[in-house]
Amino acid sequence: MTLNCALGGFGTLCLALSATAGAQTPTTQPTEVQGKPAVIYLVSDPQSANRWGTAPAAMPGQTVVAPADIAQQYSCVIRIDPDGEAAVNVGYGYGMANDSQSAAALLTSTALADPAAEKILGLSPEKRRELVVINVYPSGFRMARVEVILRKSADAHYKPDASDKLMGALLDNLKAAYAQSAEASRKTIQARREPLEKELETAKKRADELRVKQREARTQTAGIIPNYGDPTTNLANLRQTKRNSETQLSGYRARLQALEPSSGPLVKEWTDVLKLREQRLAELKAAVDKGTATAAEVTEQEAKLAEAKAQLTRATQDTSASDNGNARFRNNEATSLRTNIADAEDRLKQTNERIAKLEDPKFIALFEQLPEMQQEEQRVRNTISELTSRLEQIRRSTQVEGTVTVTVLDGKDHSPR
Repeated sequence: MTLNCALGGFGTLCLALSATAGAQTPTTQPTEVQGKPAVIYLVSDPQSANRWGTAPAAMPGQTVVAPADIAQQYSCVIRIDPDGEAAVNVGYGYGMANDSQSAAALLTSTALADPAAEKILGLSPEKRRELVVINVYPSGFRMARVEVILRKSADAHYKPDASDKLMGALLDNLKAAYAQSAEASRKTIQARREPLEKELETAKKRADELRVKQREARTQTAGIIPNYGDPTTNLANLRQTKRNSETQLSGYRARLQALEPSSGPLVKEWTDVLKLREQRLAELKAAVDKGTATAAEVTEQEAKLAEAKAQLTRATQDTSASDNGNARFRNNEATSLRTNIADAEDRLKQTNERIAKLEDPKFIALFEQLPEMQQEEQRVRNTISELTSRLEQIRRSTQVEGTVTVTVLDGKDHSPR
């Protein structure tokens, strides 16, 4: 026989009772059949139990006792409220979920029931299994109805409030179990968090080191290889640029020599001779003071110096006389040529410096390390992001496994457990 009854918004509670032929069971009260408790099923569709010809899975941990066998009975509804806003989000925590399902598992376990029965009733674990029935009916995510039944027995004498006090002892043990779960979770979380924090610190330090190395490498390679291209190709281009600059610079200098008399080859030659003879005259005069040269040698050198000066003057005059161009135009062009020569020499100097660096194996090694450092930094950044996410999950888990308050909803004014 099957008795169907509504269970407010949470599905349908079906009491499936097995009966022998000819046996009659009241439809208003489930009882034991052949010494075995009735089986309680929870389904969301009242028709699903018969649609396939089989009953849905049974709810564990619930026993129905016949009224005639009950000495005392006490029931109440409890509400479970973990501290912390994140506690309502299932799936973050380590260990116990602190909901009505966990309460049902704990309250019906021997670890909580046996000590409570021994403390309040003085019963051994064997006697407790025979005389005490504890049923828990989850009625919501944070709420459950807890029922304590004391069976009648010839050798059992209960105090009038025995079932009430047993309920209180059970709930105290439940709170202690929740506290134990939270403490175990905190230890587990702490043991996992410390190495993660050290790993995160190491990763951040490595990321900083890579960033500094890349900054230094970019500073040393800045402007040497445009857009960090291929060094071999850039070296070939720079050598061609050097050849072009040298050719251009030679043209500028040749034109300037043609425009300026003082820049002619004969003028330059006698200018160099004059400098050498002036230097030799100074050396001879110093030698006369030391007694290592004679006055005749000094006189001879002075005559040679005068000759060099005369030759330089004549060469300058000859060059000026051979230039019949417009003096103003010549001066303007010469000024422009000097500027162009200075610019070309500066560019050639920079090109030579870049070529020297590209021909240096140390510079090439530094340049080739840049992509590797960038890739490593990206890997380290990904590791930092992953570690930060895992530590944030651990932080949420710590909030979930906080203090748990168990409140008895019986309409009475008492402090919550």
